[in-house]
Amino acid sequence: MTVLVRIDPTLCRGHAICALYFAEGVELDQWGFGRVVDASPSGRRALRRARRAAAACPNGAVVVNERPDPVPVPVPTAAPVRAGVPVPEGASDHPLVPASGGTDHPTDGPCW
Repeated sequence: MTVLVRIDPTLCRGHAICALYFAEGVELDQWGFGRVVDASPSGRRALRRARRAAAACPNGAVVVNERPDPVPVPVPTAAPVRAGVPVPEGASDHPLVPASGGTDHPTDGPCW
């Protein structure tokens, strides 16, 4: 999971609650306004503290964005495989589709 913490400077009023709850990720400037030092907390404790700081901020200036990591999409193999046996080139992998070279007209076979 990708986590990004940010403080909106237009909403921050200098209450310093973010620095109280998430001290390892936030520092205060000379006027008491919060500034993010560690934008991506690592570990469950740091993430929990960042969430707590965001929930405790009276102005909603602390925002924790969480995005799940992208799941890699499997790449199809070059040759289709059926039950562990490679299918010959030009043949169909589907049992109801005739292999190439054969006729696929519906009147050439039995009708059900």
